[in-house]
Amino acid sequence: LVYLGLFAALLFSAVILSAFFGVQRERNRQKRLAEVKSDFINNMSHEFKTPLATINLAVDALLNNHDKMTPERLRDYLSIIKSENKRMNAQMESVLQMSMLDKEEFTINRVAVDLSELLQQAIDHFKLSVEERHGWIDFSLEQGNYAYQGDPTHLKSAFTNLLDNAIKYSDEAPEISVALRNEASQFVAVVRDRGIGMEESVQHQVFDRFFRATKGNIHDVKGHGLGLSFVKEIVEKHGGQIVVNSSPGKGSEFTIILPKEKIRPYERKTAHIIGRGRCEFWPPLARYP
Repeated sequence: LVYLGLFAALLFSAVILSAFFGVQRERNRQKRLAEVKSDFINNMSHEFKTPLATINLAVDALLNNHDKMTPERLRDYLSIIKSENKRMNAQMESVLQMSMLDKEEFTINRVAVDLSELLQQAIDHFKLSVEERHGWIDFSLEQGNYAYQGDPTHLKSAFTNLLDNAIKYSDEAPEISVALRNEASQFVAVVRDRGIGMEESVQHQVFDRFFRATKGNIHDVKGHGLGLSFVKEIVEKHGGQIVVNSSPGKGSEFTIILPKEKIRPYERKTAHIIGRGRCEFWPPLARYP
């Protein structure tokens, strides 16, 4: 009876401790969710406040001085309004896309596409903005057939998000290398920049929804932390995977692997990547010029 009572007491203590740690874990999780929600609202408020303020200033200038403006000056103000409006639409679109994922309304419409053409279109979208900063985008395309069964809209969006990030996180003139390769059982696309790079701890969280790094110069780049999360969702919906390799001060490299055979969405499959979790299109980051 003594041993039975001791055993019961130990069991009861174990249950109490388990419940205590469970409550603490849930409390920390709820606290983290509250912080994420607060950060998201603050970031979204900033993202909309800035273009709205710019549009307001441009409209005021047009209303007060339109009769004194030259056609060129008038066109400049109208271009500013259009550009800021487009920026707000892009921000809202990314939020709506993630909302669709939460509700499982996000579907992939697979059709025959040419991955090289989609990637080239995404690159062309940023050429002017890169040239304005005296940078460049280099596209390396190996010989081969890049016909693929995928969703052209979402795949192009994934490529666009990666290029946009590469430009954002380049301190000076963006220097971006893009490569597409046709391997035996998969297509491999790589976007590499010579920007500020990331610590290893950041790389583990960079695909988390709403995550935004706050160390170094990264916090100076505004956004709400949905771009890379959305890219990951798109790639996984196509049965593929995305990996990142980065080094502070040397840049970042994002590799997308899309298997050629049809795979059910989110089916786990390990793609073969040469090297340590990355594709060796260029020398390692440590030897990067």
